[in-house]
Amino acid sequence: MWTPNHRLLFALEQLDSRLPECPRVLDVGCGTGQTSLTVLRIAPDAVLTGIDLSKEMLAKARAKNPTGEYKQLNILDYVAGHQNEAFDLIVCVGALEFFPDPENFFFGASALLKPDGVLLFTYEPIVLGYKGQSEDKSESKSTRPGSPADLWLITHRYSSAMIREMSHKHEIHCEDLELFVSYKKADHPVIYSLTKGVKNRKGEQWNS
Repeated sequence: MWTPNHRLLFALEQLDSRLPECPRVLDVGCGTGQTSLTVLRIAPDAVLTGIDLSKEMLAKARAKNPTGEYKQLNILDYVAGHQNEAFDLIVCVGALEFFPDPENFFFGASALLKPDGVLLFTYEPIVLGYKGQSEDKSESKSTRPGSPADLWLITHRYSSAMIREMSHKHEIHCEDLELFVSYKKADHPVIYSLTKGVKNRKGEQWNS
């Protein structure tokens, strides 16, 4: 299993008692569907929707999980077309670092999560002495078949404080669960943070 999904599995096991019997789950940047399968290991009766920008990736995801619903959309487009939907759990693994504006992600997650709904995601933290996957646009053009022609896979990194600030603005309280090495690229490790967010109930306040 890909390392981030292995870590996600542990987080989902801890979360299991909070999920309803048939949770509604949204997999943002679902890729080939590996994260969706990880969710289904813990919640086999989940009603699962996956969104991604790559047609090829979505085809692979559908093949792995024919019962899921997969759409070629970003999270803002999904919100615009599905305003009455609400999810118990939203997952986003190995994707947030490619989003040009992460606040759109938190806005979308907040709009789609039920009160007390859970957001589990990874991001690339700013770690002294470690660089990200690629911060050079000339080396980051997507060549994946089925991807939009203008998709640039430039990675963006954030501090824990930046993630908390962006998520709190959209009524999601986030806490980092752990740092880990996701994989190695060339001669350096790529570090991820696995983070849990909870959508606050109306009128609820928390300390930053």
